[in-house]
Amino acid sequence: MVQKIQKATYPVNASLSGDKFTFKYEFMGIKLETTFTLGVEGEEDDSTVGGKRRVIYTIEGDHLVAVYPNRDGLGTSMRMSSHFVDDDTIHSDVQFGDLVGWIVSKRC
Repeated sequence: MVQKIQKATYPVNASLSGDKFTFKYEFMGIKLETTFTLGVEGEEDDSTVGGKRRVIYTIEGDHLVAVYPNRDGLGTSMRMSSHFVDDDTIHSDVQFGDLVGWIVSKRC
């Protein structure tokens, strides 16, 4: 299963107009589009649980930051800070409660 996920591609398109951030993506065959106002809490579809998550997006320097105040439904917060390393690579630092890690995404 993990190998299948590692080889999967996830089409993503993001845009910023003023303080409006629009995020379009496809995950597990479901196409989703959401628009957020930077700095204002909103709801994001989460197809992994079939529901919505509260999230606040902000820009910190050249990083897009997403903060989920209650990511797991049990009060655990999650923070993801993403930035471009080069034209084809996004590096995301992730903190989920006390756990810290990172994700590197490459353009296909």
